[in-house]
Amino acid sequence: MHTEIAQKTIFSFFGSPGSGKGTVAEKCVKDLGFKTLSTGNLCRKHISLETEFGQLIDGYIKAGQLVPDDLITDVVGDWLTANTSLGVSVILDGFPRTRGQAEAFLKYFKDFLPDYKFRVICFIISDEEVIKRLTNRFVCENKNCQAVYPPFAPSVKKEICELCGGKLVKRADDTIEVIKERLRRYPQYSEDLLNFYKSAGVVTESLNVEGKTIEQVFEDFKALLKK
Repeated sequence: MHTEIAQKTIFSFFGSPGSGKGTVAEKCVKDLGFKTLSTGNLCRKHISLETEFGQLIDGYIKAGQLVPDDLITDVVGDWLTANTSLGVSVILDGFPRTRGQAEAFLKYFKDFLPDYKFRVICFIISDEEVIKRLTNRFVCENKNCQAVYPPFAPSVKKEICELCGGKLVKRADDTIEVIKERLRRYPQYSEDLLNFYKSAGVVTESLNVEGKTIEQVFEDFKALLKK
């Protein structure tokens, strides 16, 4: 169930690849009754179902172009409209990702979710820890799931995802070279996004996840809910 202090809140989990945003989000779903949204998973679902959104997104991808920020925000807004009717709190995993997405989302938020709060949680972690995590993690190969598991998770020994029953595998792009390149690009858009939040009066809150277990990070997040 929701804690009273976290009702009607949209959380944006923001942090580098491998900082644990998705894992903490799923913990909140299970233990706090939140809902979570991964824009990557949502876009893939629309593409597989060949919806109007999916056809538009697929067209940009096949043309080798970036999906426009406004389109991504429309997809997220459509999902939020359908999933916030009961006042449930929602975690946006890695969205907004760019300044353009943040600008479009804040407009949507003010127009359509006036009774909700918006909180940005920044996951703080070193590049060294990210490399360690990503080169050792396992993911569900089911495209509609893609749950992430640390190497010590019980499910990894069974090689079966506890959420959907899919097979757990290592991602082909979880190599040191690819991860370092992703980390190199990360500040290029993160700094611009954080500067926009500051100019827009959106307070960003820090969550230090360096060297901590999921349980420790989850307890720290729950402590933030009381502020």
